[in-house]
Amino acid sequence: MAVEAARASVPGGIGAFLRREWVHVAMILGALAGIAWTGTAGTTPAGGGTGPRVFWVWLVLGPLYAIACIAAGWRLVPDWPRRRRLMVTQALHWAAFLVAMWVLLLPGVRVMLNDDALGLALLLLLALATFSAGVHAWSLGICVTGVLLGLAIPAIAWLDRMAVLLVAITLAGAIGAGAVWWWRRARATAGAAG
Repeated sequence: MAVEAARASVPGGIGAFLRREWVHVAMILGALAGIAWTGTAGTTPAGGGTGPRVFWVWLVLGPLYAIACIAAGWRLVPDWPRRRRLMVTQALHWAAFLVAMWVLLLPGVRVMLNDDALGLALLLLLALATFSAGVHAWSLGICVTGVLLGLAIPAIAWLDRMAVLLVAITLAGAIGAGAVWWWRRARATAGAAG
């Protein structure tokens, strides 16, 4: 009886989760869009990459993440001096990580990384920055977002390596399902005729 009452008092479902955690979901989706853009932006024939174009994606994400971190820590800080300190530390924190991202996109460094490695390195920096910003803002949600971004790195690398295998498995499954459908249809037609 008590368990049922507890379940009834907690809003459930994916819609309720998205309403509660929309900022964190948006942060993760933004990072995944950033890595997708980095991986598909292409490179110049000289191998220099598209640094300025790619950097703008990360330049936009950094301040948005900083705002999310400040908002997460704001309600935990009761007075103006601590809120000012939160804003300053988050601004400096994210500026430092944006500089680190910019260094990765400098032509001398960029030629040493292919697009996939660059995207993963930028995502690693974003994951680390997000987790440590969550620690500074005392926000478990921001910390978890950083951990999830960090866990996405090996998953993305694995998917990239296994893309051909996954396509082959999907194609084989589709062919197999089509063959089963055709065989059942032929058998049903033969049964109806006989």
